[in-house]
Amino acid sequence: LAVRRALPINAQACTTGVQPSWLWPPDPALVLDASCFNMDFAVNALPTGIPAPPLTAGPAFNRGGDLLAAPGYYTQPAQMLRPTIYRAAAVACPEGVPVGSSNCTAGVDRLFMLQVAAVNSAPVFTGRDKVVVVEPSANPGPAGLYDELTLTFATGVSAGRPLEDLTQNLTFSYLLDRPDLFETDPVMYPNASLGLIRLRPSGLTGTATFTVSLTDNGRTVQQVGFQVGADASATQTVRLLLWAVPPAPYFRFARDSIVLYASYDQPISLPSSIGEGFATSIVGSGPFVLTSMQAISTAEGSSDPTRLFTSQPVVYPNGTLALTAAAGARGSVLLTFAHVDPALP
Repeated sequence: LAVRRALPINAQACTTGVQPSWLWPPDPALVLDASCFNMDFAVNALPTGIPAPPLTAGPAFNRGGDLLAAPGYYTQPAQMLRPTIYRAAAVACPEGVPVGSSNCTAGVDRLFMLQVAAVNSAPVFTGRDKVVVVEPSANPGPAGLYDELTLTFATGVSAGRPLEDLTQNLTFSYLLDRPDLFETDPVMYPNASLGLIRLRPSGLTGTATFTVSLTDNGRTVQQVGFQVGADASATQTVRLLLWAVPPAPYFRFARDSIVLYASYDQPISLPSSIGEGFATSIVGSGPFVLTSMQAISTAEGSSDPTRLFTSQPVVYPNGTLALTAAAGARGSVLLTFAHVDPALP
């Protein structure tokens, strides 16, 4: 790892006894003229009490002034950032004189700090398109006509490296082009090496396109002018084709029986406080059909239940029950209604 170049700036070091000088950090405007001397460096860590970063080689300066260091492999998260202060001295020798000779001259010590940071690998995953046949719920309720589903949309989910899988948390985020296909916002989350999505279909058929990214809670290191490491994956497109099976018509009555006190001399209509909202949990937009009207008892002993009403009882599409008892009508009748969806076979 060549970090930065230190520039020796004293071109008179070839004269015995003149101390070589150099800059750290370097000044790019300075140019080394090393035609008449050999330059070397001695580097030692200062006893600061801070453990030195794990290095397999270095730190050292070569004769060109490059700082060389080879970081080791990190086995613990605590090793991710360890600054250490080093002391370096430049040594100049006349041309042809080996370093360490008595004719060599050591310069003034300079200090520098070496901080080694573990580079965070970008998390990865592989998105999978799916075709989903959505069946209606067997028990539709306030949450919707379709049950919540959990599907696999990604495989190969990883924080990047085995150690990072053990120490980092992963989070999926997405952009969605068709939120109308869902009753609530879908939730994406990692589960071991899989990516799962929890969703509740709205009942519409269509293709939902998710633009998905995966992030971890590992760090990135900001260097001069650039950033080292990555905590986010490349975005991927995942498509879910939802094929919704239309639900069968469904409804239920708010009550099982009605008592209507009729008049002897004029018809009496069902009060709106009873008739409105009589049919609830309506699924489908078709009409309600009176399929049978069975007399249980009548005052006159007649088996014709139609004599109890001025016209046929009706349930409107909004669930309102409307009926009018005939003048002087007395008796009990069983009404049976069906809800029909003309769009279904």
